[in-house]
Amino acid sequence: MNRRHRETTQPPSRGLSALVVGLRGIGRQVALGLASLGVQKLTLIDAGRVDPAETATEGYFADDIGRYRRHATAEFCHRLNPGLAIETYARVSSRDLDPHTAVLVCGLTPPAEQAVWRQVRGRVAFYGSVHATARAVHVRIAWDPSSKARYERWFRRQDAGRRVIARLRPVPLHVAAVAAGLIVLQLSRFLAGRKPASNVRLDLCTLGLPARNLA
Repeated sequence: MNRRHRETTQPPSRGLSALVVGLRGIGRQVALGLASLGVQKLTLIDAGRVDPAETATEGYFADDIGRYRRHATAEFCHRLNPGLAIETYARVSSRDLDPHTAVLVCGLTPPAEQAVWRQVRGRVAFYGSVHATARAVHVRIAWDPSSKARYERWFRRQDAGRRVIARLRPVPLHVAAVAAGLIVLQLSRFLAGRKPASNVRLDLCTLGLPARNLA
């Protein structure tokens, strides 16, 4: 294989920096997916600790119980990609944003997600959010003026409807994996120069997936 061919077949994720906000089931799977994808730098944002119930539903190990999710996830990402540069923080702040190409928000309530969006809009090239229930997955992507305007309109509708959710219910691990795959796929399309879908909704019932863990 000659030098020219090697250069043109490098994965599009090479050199990518990404920030993942929220490391419950979906966010953890997104972080692992990005580590496997070969990103250069990964920043993980989450203030919570691993609860015993999360070892079954959200992909953590028994010896992770009591640890901060961001630290447990960073350790696993390093095992998948030893050369990956990882930073961890409890909350999003301006210091985390400037170098990053992609921000992926996973399973946050609308008010929490809106707070993140207000900080990052106009400062990143790609923004994505993913939510899931046991029956459906919803991914929203903003990367250009048109898709960012649609995102703003969605938030205004949330405010108008006063949809305030204190906490989202955890989803089964297999649903989290599907949700993570959908948002990472849209990022991969963006990196490859293809137009990502700005609004993706997947009805899990049509796939025949169980609505809960079998055990």
